[in-house]
Amino acid sequence: MRRRLCFAMSVAVACVIACAVTPLTGLADAQTDGPEKFENHELVYAVHPPYSVTDTVLVIDQFGAYRPDSLTMDRYGVPVLKNGEGVVDPLRFHTWWLMHPPNPEPIRSVLLDNQFGTQELTVGDGRYLLLPALKNDTNNDPPRANHYECYDADGPPVDVLVSLNDQFGGHEAFVTRPLFFCNPAEKRHGDEIYQIEYEAYLTCYELEPPPTLFEWILALDQFGTWDIELMTAEWLCVPTEKFDVVPSRDASWGTIKARYR
Repeated sequence: MRRRLCFAMSVAVACVIACAVTPLTGLADAQTDGPEKFENHELVYAVHPPYSVTDTVLVIDQFGAYRPDSLTMDRYGVPVLKNGEGVVDPLRFHTWWLMHPPNPEPIRSVLLDNQFGTQELTVGDGRYLLLPALKNDTNNDPPRANHYECYDADGPPVDVLVSLNDQFGGHEAFVTRPLFFCNPAEKRHGDEIYQIEYEAYLTCYELEPPPTLFEWILALDQFGTWDIELMTAEWLCVPTEKFDVVPSRDASWGTIKARYR
């Protein structure tokens, strides 16, 4: 029998959490016309075991285009209520695929704004490809939502204490240093082209202390289904608006896409 370690949660409690999330969807839409209208806050868990694929994909974003040799899924993103602010879609998840090798990029300075204020980050190599995903649902296709390419990022810590509630429970943690800046991306996989659905970026921060969870789930994305255990919630990703990039590539976004048609 497969070992399953999980938080004790009755059916009644699960129903209360599900009902609490649904009304807040409208609240999130009403709060802003910015990126929070389109994208969830996301709590990112380390998973076990990791899974690897060698599917040939082309990832195209505002920084350029890249074909990783292989990908390893070692993280899973779950919608989360931060300080009770609501979520856009409680059924939208992301699988996080580590790119091998990383996408080599010049160092950039990115000016952005999110709920932690205006920040300037140093952004380096592309590290992860995020795919829209489902949880414990094999009867439907993954939702139409953004793919992202997430780049290594560095900048001053925000050091803000937040309350986080996802479908597995609630906890408080400090949001500390930025780790990744994520561009919305177009993904081409075989004959399939997955377009950018909306203009929203993500900035991902380290959490201290990282909440721990041991919960087995079945994740479904465009690569397949994956039996994974969610372990430690290491990162919080926040919907973000990007103002500028220095230096920027000479080619425009349209020119980059045209090269790969």
